[in-house]
Amino acid sequence: MKGRKGMIQLAILVVLGAAVVASMALPQISAAMTQRKSIQVSVLIRDSDSSLWANTRRGMEQAAGDMGAELRFLTPGQDNDAAEQEEMLRREVERGTDAMVVNPVSTQAVEELWKEIGGNVPLAAVESPLERAGVSALVDDAAMGDQLAQAVSEDYQGGVVLVLDLTTGVHALDIRRQMLTQELTKSGIPWQLWSAEGQPLEEWAIPREVTHIVALDAAGTQQMLQVCADREDILCYGVGAAQPIVTALEQGRLAAAAVWNEYALGYLAVQQAARLGLGERVAPISPAASQIIRGEDIYEPEIQKLLFPLG
Repeated sequence: MKGRKGMIQLAILVVLGAAVVASMALPQISAAMTQRKSIQVSVLIRDSDSSLWANTRRGMEQAAGDMGAELRFLTPGQDNDAAEQEEMLRREVERGTDAMVVNPVSTQAVEELWKEIGGNVPLAAVESPLERAGVSALVDDAAMGDQLAQAVSEDYQGGVVLVLDLTTGVHALDIRRQMLTQELTKSGIPWQLWSAEGQPLEEWAIPREVTHIVALDAAGTQQMLQVCADREDILCYGVGAAQPIVTALEQGRLAAAAVWNEYALGYLAVQQAARLGLGERVAPISPAASQIIRGEDIYEPEIQKLLFPLG
């Protein structure tokens, strides 16, 4: 009987001891959770119209929620303002952000500035790679340029292909443009670059010999659609899954578009940036594969997942 009573007393002591240990550990666990929840990630994009990044942003917000991070989105006053982006970068570092996600206007400018001010702030690059980034969330731009060239070739029946060259110095667009024009040349299709020379859209005078126009990013595609609306004899090709682009595909105003899983890439960019901010190691992100879709494709289940991710 005494033995049984002793065993009961021992069990009680074990339970009480475990409770004491747990009570001592809980504040540390709580502090660790609070630390994760308080991490801040600043996201800088190069487009003034954030709606063009809607799917990417949804992925970023989901990742922030999963990581317990606070997101700060910063957009420039006008598209591709390198000077303003540099100023925002400097301000966020001075403010004490825990990590940065940047879609650089000028990779060279960001590299030089980051060398000066970056310190220990982790950096993640989106769209265009940065040597100083701890991780990069990119698209296979060479493959995309090739895909756009193939789409044009499938439809080509003569005339000149106009390649919109509205943004200079953005690494990703340079690669897309280089591959596109290289493949058009191989196919014997005449092309020319078009910068519009800063003219307002309504003043664009597209040469009559032009039968196809190709834009290389979502902002350029949205501008192009306004021009192509006045020229039904021109086939337009673009990039991205913003709502105006999807609508244009559905209505037949856009012949084809290169799309990828923007939601997933945005999620990975913020997830990995937050992990870097917490001092964790991260694995490289494989470049996302793009694919060409046409109006008749948009209701396919797999395409619907790309265009309208549920999150």
